[in-house]
Amino acid sequence: MYIDELSKQHKTFIRVNPYIINVNDKPPVFVIKEQLIIPLKHKCIENLTLYNGETTGSHYVLHKDEPCPTTYLKQKSNEEYGKGIRSLEVSAGRNNDGNLHMMIEEINIDFEYGTKYIATKCIHLDTDDKIGTPYTKSILNHIDLAINVYNEEAYQIRKNQKLKNGKVEDATFRTHLIRLEKVPFTILFDLASLFFGSIVLVKNWLDDLKLPVSIELPDDN
Repeated sequence: MYIDELSKQHKTFIRVNPYIINVNDKPPVFVIKEQLIIPLKHKCIENLTLYNGETTGSHYVLHKDEPCPTTYLKQKSNEEYGKGIRSLEVSAGRNNDGNLHMMIEEINIDFEYGTKYIATKCIHLDTDDKIGTPYTKSILNHIDLAINVYNEEAYQIRKNQKLKNGKVEDATFRTHLIRLEKVPFTILFDLASLFFGSIVLVKNWLDDLKLPVSIELPDDN
């Protein structure tokens, strides 16, 4: 419904390519704690404050801890053990021509279910708006939602790399699901919360941005 409404106002491309994800139906044994490994540069999004040639990035992780019954922590545990999610990586930079680009990828755990490939979710966007432009007034040249698929060899390389450090291993193949052009920058936050599988990691990222945007976690009821 969200994309349907957007398509009435903006140029939209949609590709449908279903894929299967194995889900463990049993309640998870462990709970998960999230962890901010690397913070994003302060206010780099608020006013697009990245200079030509400058890059930044952030990294958020789910990992195991002692059992705990709260709904909030069960949500984290289900995200790793049910959905196979491990981390959220973010990179942003501005090239020497002034184009600002961002990539966000949600990384899965190892081959726990014996699958031949690992599929991750990825968002990529760019804008030519200048330094100092409020994100609320910025217009994206494009924003893509895609599925990155890695074979075992490529994934073993990719999982030891970080987007914040620059170029990473290419996916074995990539399926672009949705592309939107000339849309407001603010659309990123809604799309991320709808697209990525980890509510916890997306919330951590949005909280880290210190912007008036947020998503709700399940109540402890």
